[in-house]
Amino acid sequence: MDDDDESRFQSAFRHAPTGMALCTPHGDIEEANEALGRLLGRNADDLLGTSLFEVTHDDDLRAAHAACAQMRRAETYFTRQSVRLKPADGSTVHVVVSTSRVDDRHGVVRRYVMHVEDVTDRIALEGALQHQALHDPLTGLPNRALFVRRLTDVASAATTGATRVGVLFVDLDRFKAINDNYGHAVGDSVLVAVARRLSTLLRPGDTVARFGGDEFLLLCQNVGIAEVTRIAERITAAIEDDITVGTLRLPVTASIGVAVRGQADNPPEWLIREADMAMYRAKAEGRARIQTFSPDMGGDPS
Repeated sequence: MDDDDESRFQSAFRHAPTGMALCTPHGDIEEANEALGRLLGRNADDLLGTSLFEVTHDDDLRAAHAACAQMRRAETYFTRQSVRLKPADGSTVHVVVSTSRVDDRHGVVRRYVMHVEDVTDRIALEGALQHQALHDPLTGLPNRALFVRRLTDVASAATTGATRVGVLFVDLDRFKAINDNYGHAVGDSVLVAVARRLSTLLRPGDTVARFGGDEFLLLCQNVGIAEVTRIAERITAAIEDDITVGTLRLPVTASIGVAVRGQADNPPEWLIREADMAMYRAKAEGRARIQTFSPDMGGDPS
């Protein structure tokens, strides 16, 4: 490479829009460009002599060391990794690092050329979209899809002994009258208030979800009938405390159906169906009560 070529390369390297670095086979930075300096909150020249592993997130160090060692052993000449880096301000940035190996004429590795792409915004957007897909926009609770996913995971690991998985189906009584008499904005406020009250009753590992409309589901781990019934009683007491919306004090009650996982070969979704049937039995018997599922409840109550 003549002097002009070297000058052009250095200019392109220093001013590239994405982070770039030239590193030793052991990960020490020999050269860094301005974009990498900005990404790490440091002057590019101050990075010289710094180990890449010093700015790599602790949880990603093992994978980073393994990739570096793999290239030193000539097992590969290119790697692409998603890792997190630690800027000087203590924050975390998500990056994709593409690394190429440069050998001398004897085939011995001389350095690595690294391209560092900041994907923090993309990761944040993906996380936000995933959250939206799995949570109710009004209450912020998990939605039906996330509840079913968690139920499936928990039920598959549950034992068939006394310690089991419980589902509580909570349906607000005469909620339509609130919407009809006071408007949907008041109804929405009631749903948010109920969601908050249910959330305060959660034990570690449990889940409360808005199933749709005025229906909520709770997933309780490591429970038998007695414990899940006590949880239902606490829910009843929490909901029946009048809800204040503006100048209104609204009495609210709920009918609750309870089901606990039985035979291990039952699909997890059966628990929701059984809790739903138990809830409809509670409605039929006068509302504002708790009903535990039993096989004599028959078919789908809907």
